[in-house]
Amino acid sequence: MIEGSLYERWLAALELNKAQQKSSGIGTLSEKPVHAAVKYTVEPNDSYHEVRIGSYVADVVTEQGIIEVQTRNFSGLKKKLAFFLEQGPVTVIHPIALTKWICWVDEESGEVSPPKRSPKRGKPLDGFYELLRIRELLGHPNLTVEFWMLELTEYRFLNGYGKQRKIRASRYQQIPMDLTEIVRCHEGRDYLALMPELPEHFTTKELMKAAGRTEAWARRTLYTLEQAGLLRRCGKEKKAILYEKIQ
Repeated sequence: MIEGSLYERWLAALELNKAQQKSSGIGTLSEKPVHAAVKYTVEPNDSYHEVRIGSYVADVVTEQGIIEVQTRNFSGLKKKLAFFLEQGPVTVIHPIALTKWICWVDEESGEVSPPKRSPKRGKPLDGFYELLRIRELLGHPNLTVEFWMLELTEYRFLNGYGKQRKIRASRYQQIPMDLTEIVRCHEGRDYLALMPELPEHFTTKELMKAAGRTEAWARRTLYTLEQAGLLRRCGKEKKAILYEKIQ
C-alpha cells in the first residue's frame, strides 16, 4: 500500500510529465519520464535535484540522505555508490514494470498502434538481475534499495526483424502510469524475502521454476546472493549444486 502523501506526489509528478510531453514530445525530453516521475515524487522541489557531492552528482539530496534513481543498467553505479555510502544514508530506487502496455510506432508514417497488455508481469525479484553489479555493497549499513512497481506504457519502433518487424525492435520511450507498490530492502533478510518459496536446499532449476524466470536469471541471482553472503553452496544433488540461505 502506497503512503497517501507519497502517492499524491506521484500523481503530481505524472501531471508534470504530461505537461512536458505536450511541450516537447515523447522521446525528445532531456530526462526520461520514468526517471523524472520517481525523482519528483521523492522530492518535488528541484533545488534538491542534481547535487554535486565530491566528483559525482546525486539525483536527489535531502535531510534523509542521498537518493539515486536507476531505471535500467547498474553498470556505472558501483564506484559512485561506494563513495556516496561513505557520506551517509543512500537509497537506490529501481523502477520495475509490474504491468506493461505496448504501443508500436511506425517510423515512416508516425502511426501508433493501440496499447496491448504484455503477458509478462514484473516482480521485485527481477531486480536481482541488476543487483549483481553492486553485490559487494548490499550489506552496507547505509544502503537501502527500493523496488518501485509500476504500470507503464512502452512505445517501440517497428524497426526489428521478421514479418511484423517486432523481433529485437528498439524501445522508443516508457511513460509511467501508476505506482502500485514499493518494496524496501535494507538488511540481508529483506533481499532473501524476495525469493520464491523453496525447499531448505535447492538447485538452480528449482529456483528458476519457482520464480517463473529463465535459467540465466536464476544463475545470476544465485551468484549475486552468494557473493553478498546471503546464500552458500551446501552440496550436490547428482550433478546440480545445492544452495541454502544463510540468514
